[in-house]
This record gives sequence, C-alpha cells and structure tokens, in this order.
Amino acid sequence: LFTVCPVALTMLLIVRSVMLKCDTWTRGVRSVFLRYGLAVLSVVAALFIKELLRTYFDPTPNSLFFCAVVLSSWVGGLGPGLLASSLSVALIDYHFTSPYYTLELSAEDLPRMAVFFLSAVSISWLSASQKRARESLRQARDELELKVQERTAQFQRINEELRAEIAERKNREVPLLSSEAQLKEAQAVAHLGSYEVDVRTGQTRWSDEVFRILGRDPASGSLSRQDFIEHVVHPDDREYATQRYDEVVHDGKPYDLGCRVLRLGGCLR
Repeated sequence: LFTVCPVALTMLLIVRSVMLKCDTWTRGVRSVFLRYGLAVLSVVAALFIKELLRTYFDPTPNSLFFCAVVLSSWVGGLGPGLLASSLSVALIDYHFTSPYYTLELSAEDLPRMAVFFLSAVSISWLSASQKRARESLRQARDELELKVQERTAQFQRINEELRAEIAERKNREVPLLSSEAQLKEAQAVAHLGSYEVDVRTGQTRWSDEVFRILGRDPASGSLSRQDFIEHVVHPDDREYATQRYDEVVHDGKPYDLGCRVLRLGGCLR
C-alpha cells in the first residue's frame, strides 16, 4: 500500500498536468480557428451582399471587401486580415473580372488588383496595429488601476496603523500626565524639588520647585551642571560638589551631597 499510493498519486498528477496542457492547447487552437474562420465568413458575407446589390448597382463596389478586411484585422489580428485580403482579391478576380470564373488576370486588370491588394494589406496592418495599441493602452490602464488600488490599500493600512499608534500614545500619556501632575502637586506641598542630569552632556531639567528654591524664573530655563556649580553653588563648596558628582558618575557611589547655594538676590541657603 505504501508503495502503490505514491505511484498512483504521481500518475494522477502527471495526467492532470497533461490535461491542463491539452486544455490550454485546445483553447489556443479554438481561438485560431475562430479568428481565421471569421476572416473567411466575413469575405463570404461581403461576396453575398455584393451579389445581392448587383440588381441595383452595376458594377457593384468592391468596398464591401475592405469592410471584411477591417473586421477580420480588428477582431483576429494581422494574420486573419491578410487572409481576408487574399480571399477578397481571389473572389474579385474569379467572380467580377473578365474572364469570369477563372483566376487569370489580364494585363489591364493586374495593376488595379495589385492596388486593391496593397490597399487591403495596408488597411489590415493599420487595423491590427490600432487594435494592438488599444489593447496595450487597456492593459496599461488596468495595471495602473491595480497599482493605484494597491497603493490606496497600503495608505489606508498605514493610516489605520498610525491612528492605532496615536490612540495608544494618548492612552499612555493620560496616566503619565496624571502622575506628573500629582508629583508636581506633592513637591509644591512638601517644598521639595527634583531634577534630571544627562551625564553625557551635562544638560539638566528642573521641576518648578527647584526654580522656587533657588529664586530663579522658570522661563529662563534650567542651568547645566557646570553653570550650576559656577553660579549657584557657594565658592567654598564647588570643589566638594564636583568631587561628589564625579564619584557618582565614575565610581557608582550613592549621590548624597549637601552644599550651600546662592540665590539671585544674594541670599545664602
């Protein structure tokens, strides 16, 4: 059983592949027969209409065969158009050119039939070229519409992701702003201030209570660590404050600093 099943499955896959190829080939053959069959039918229809019009017009115009050539070229392409051109010349020579019911051309009719055949071939080529150009434009338009739809879907997806991210950030900011407001209120009540120092750049950020304690305007901005030592710390405590800060940054010791500070008004604290 374990040997037969893989062999049977392989045979089924091979048969299915052959059937698909045969189906594709059959569709291609059917399309060729339809296109060239349409060329033959259009020329026969032109001949039939021309025969009907002989009772009213004598001689009847050969422009009906040009219509057959245009229809064959437009629907089937250049090959069916050339077939319709050749059949049209043969039928005109056989039915409507002396000697009748023969495929012999006289010296007088040869230039006229040559012009007709070249005109029919030109019309066939122009019709087929116009059809190819139209199909190319339609394909380009379909591809462009598909790209626009894909880009629109991509933009919509990005927009939805941005909206979700903005909503998530807002949800995060609400408790953060609430905690910052509570911290600010607690510092104001306890007369305590907090600050942050970037050890790489020395830049600082002070809370409002730090500005109040130092007697400075919050609009002026916080001082860097170096400016804080040079303008706020008492001159006799500057070396000690710098040493304690370096011990924290380089040696990892706990930060415990007590020093005198000078407010803007000259008050010592």
